[in-house]
Amino acid sequence: MRRLSTRLALLGLAAVSCGKSEAKLRQQVKDCSAISIDAAGISACLVAQFRWDSVRAAVAGVARQRELDSTAAFQRDSLWAMDAKRHEKELTSCASAGGEVARCLENNYGWDEPRAVATADALWQHDASKHKIQVQNCQHQRKSNVGSCLVLYYKWESKRALALEDSLARAKMKAMNSR
Repeated sequence: MRRLSTRLALLGLAAVSCGKSEAKLRQQVKDCSAISIDAAGISACLVAQFRWDSVRAAVAGVARQRELDSTAAFQRDSLWAMDAKRHEKELTSCASAGGEVARCLENNYGWDEPRAVATADALWQHDASKHKIQVQNCQHQRKSNVGSCLVLYYKWESKRALALEDSLARAKMKAMNSR
């Protein structure tokens, strides 16, 4: 009986020593993410360096990439929030200058494109009722098309004015075809 329990204990120890602990696996993932920060690179490293199964390595690579992306986004957002007053002044400056707010924020103040575009769109939506009146005013005048009027008289971004002009033309064609 004693021999059997000793053998079982030795077999258990051998099984545990063959398997890798969670801490060791986590460290291997961290080591590979220091070499490559994308999921494919991390999983390839795990397979090549530490002989991981490719399916487990792919899952670990994706999870680590998400973790790294989340941490980076949190850091960016935290730094951004610290400079909120400055960013508000930059936005006010670009909005009052007229023209493309997003481009102004990117070129003059170094904002990243997605944040600049989202901010410009939010500012645009905030003034939606004012823009509706401007469109109506331009539709009533006959000197030029609506898009040109919006750019000339109300300092709309040409991209927005052209998109609206295009939309109005399509609506007009659709109305004619449905008669």
